[in-house]
Amino acid sequence: MNHNKSKIRKQIIDRLKRKDILDKCEEELKIYKTLFNINDWKGAKNIGITISMGHEINTYPIIRQALMENKQIFAPISNYQNKTMNFQPYDGSYNFNVDQKGIPYPYETIYEEIELDLLIVPGVLFDQNGFRMGYGGGFFDRYISRYNHLNTIALAFNEQIGDVIVEPHDQKLSKIITAKDVIEVK
Repeated sequence: MNHNKSKIRKQIIDRLKRKDILDKCEEELKIYKTLFNINDWKGAKNIGITISMGHEINTYPIIRQALMENKQIFAPISNYQNKTMNFQPYDGSYNFNVDQKGIPYPYETIYEEIELDLLIVPGVLFDQNGFRMGYGGGFFDRYISRYNHLNTIALAFNEQIGDVIVEPHDQKLSKIITAKDVIEVK
């Protein structure tokens, strides 16, 4: 395990937890507006997205908007024994389970492979080249590596853009949306 990555991860998460609530809401509104107006969103029917934790960009408004637009929402469930992740239908309710690492996931489990049109990928730090530093489990990198043309977008607060330590297993994202910018990855 890369101790430098762990230290960076902790520093950024701590900074996000201390972020001013009004600044957070203002950035989120700009990010939502950008997301809902891009073709990646408009053309997607099956969207994979996490149920957000407090320091992350709030995904509930995104989930509600998707359901209003008759899109299907799928949230990840991680299997920590075999280090895999799959996506399950999620109805946008506040009723969910919490796994052993404190990550929320949907009650319903069907365990069949879902073909996603768009995957909104969480992370701690993102760079201009589309790489991300996640939470250290490698679940999203393994999942993304299974699909050649999966459209992947990250939503990030401004302070989450920086230099990422890239490792061979890291997967590039298609786009990163911040309140200031849309980073298109080639």
